Amino acid sequence: HGTRFWKDTWLGETPLALQYPSLYNIAQRKEVSVAIVLGSVVLNIQFR
Repeated sequence: HGTRFWKDTWLGETPLALQYPSLYNIAQRKEVSVAIVLGSVVLNIQFR
């Protein structure tokens, strides 16, 4: 599964979901891993 982009602490002192709650709330893929997001040619973040 790996480190989760939004829910695990990997950048800074708290998870990105807590650092950027408004972005987290509109993200469609809340369980996506850091590797998937950062490994994409185009950032693999989708908003609704």
